[in-house]
Amino acid sequence: MKKNKILTAVLIFILGLSSLITNHSIVSAQDSTQVKTTVIIHKLQADAFNSQNALLNLDGTEIDYTKIGTNVKPLNGVEFTAYSLSKDEYDNAIKLGIENTIGLTPPINKTPFVIGTTATTQEYEGVVSWEVGFDPAKPQYYVVYETNKPNTVTDSLAVPFIIAFPMTSYDGGRFLDSVHIYPKNVSGDFPVIGNDIANLGQNNASFNVGEPFKYILKGTIPTNIEKYLKYTFTDILDPALTIKKDDINDDFNIKPKIKVGFEELTLNTHFTYSISGQTISIEINKDGIAKIASQVPLANRNKITPDQIGDISANKNAAPFIEVSFTTYLNGTNSSTDVAIENNARITYNNSVIEKTTDASDNDFISYGSQNFKKVDPSGNSLSDAVFTVLEDDVPMVWNEYLINRNQANGNNKFPDVGVGKVIKLKSDTNGDFSINGLANSAQGKDGLIVSQYAIKETKAPKDYQLLGKPVNFTVEKDNSTVKITNNLRPFIPATGGIGTIIFIVAGALLMLFAIYGRRKAKEEA
Repeated sequence: MKKNKILTAVLIFILGLSSLITNHSIVSAQDSTQVKTTVIIHKLQADAFNSQNALLNLDGTEIDYTKIGTNVKPLNGVEFTAYSLSKDEYDNAIKLGIENTIGLTPPINKTPFVIGTTATTQEYEGVVSWEVGFDPAKPQYYVVYETNKPNTVTDSLAVPFIIAFPMTSYDGGRFLDSVHIYPKNVSGDFPVIGNDIANLGQNNASFNVGEPFKYILKGTIPTNIEKYLKYTFTDILDPALTIKKDDINDDFNIKPKIKVGFEELTLNTHFTYSISGQTISIEINKDGIAKIASQVPLANRNKITPDQIGDISANKNAAPFIEVSFTTYLNGTNSSTDVAIENNARITYNNSVIEKTTDASDNDFISYGSQNFKKVDPSGNSLSDAVFTVLEDDVPMVWNEYLINRNQANGNNKFPDVGVGKVIKLKSDTNGDFSINGLANSAQGKDGLIVSQYAIKETKAPKDYQLLGKPVNFTVEKDNSTVKITNNLRPFIPATGGIGTIIFIVAGALLMLFAIYGRRKAKEEA
């Protein structure tokens, strides 16, 4: 029914050029003369056209097309092809509609005549001219189809259209030597992808190895989103990142989420996801596309430009985009602690005309670091067997499987009591050395914004040395300088015999003598 209304509007427009078949009694002076009419086809595109959009330019004159829709502008690159009709075919199309007679696709049993492709001329943009010569006594009838168009176009209004020659002015007094026709298309820009880490607009961050963090994919909303048959995000994760199918359901509760502005789409209702190895795909289904189309008014679509999507930091209803988030983590398998994430996230879409995949999103930079320590005495001599726990923001850190692997901690004497979920302990070797690898760089911190404060707390001192009274703070930096930790000897007091005991006995005797002397003197004075 909607298509019938569209075609009716077309016919009203064409018929509005007075009568498509000339009243020959009115223009009898030209009946035996060869006549030419130039049809100037103005191809228009818009984000949307008004529902009442029949154009009654009765004498085929130019119109102000900007008033018939939103963001109306000329469209180059559209090819038009004409097919000749018999009078009966033409009359039936008028009565029953093109879709019920000739058909909405070019006929295969007729010879095509390619009119040309719309382009920019000295006078117009988005036009192609068709010059038709005819004998007014022998009317000609045509149906015109779009046979090629840009991929951004998803819907065609007023095509195919039928037309007859000769054409006369509204008052029937003359043949029209030029006629302006305005078939229209609904168009929209293609989606563009961007991505962030942890927070919208953030492309650099640092995390502990094995620590979950949010990964964000972003896609623009085309103005013609309601025409889309497919909108799927696919991300091939860098080998330095891990996302497990089991983790999706359990460990980190990292089922993907989708937001459009302030509103969320519902998993399994509006979108689904799948994981295969390093690849995660999130597909917005037809109900999700319909929800986006109904939720986001035309004026708010495609507000985020391709240049903005990579750095946009707020998803607002007034300028929304499609925001996909899921959780992943650094696995510590890369050789360098500074990880330039080679992101291969893309959007595959079908806008009812073409199925295509976008270019890859911009790359992110994720890093982590390590810290070396050396246990020494005041003279700089190495001390072994000191044991420390690692604190992050005053909380003891615990092992996860990726930190264990990164530090090669299993069976390593430098890491006593290793196990997933156990407090991380570090032990100095015979050279006084110990270290921890896989910590977030302090300058960025876990979420990329807050400075992480690390410390080590001594829980066992080397033999004969004093236990440190408070934790030693440290920062994880790229220069990875070694932090020296100094311990002092405990005071040595023999348990029995020796000079130590004699000193205490003598001191005690002197104190007693002094006390006795003081009491006697006090009595004498009294």
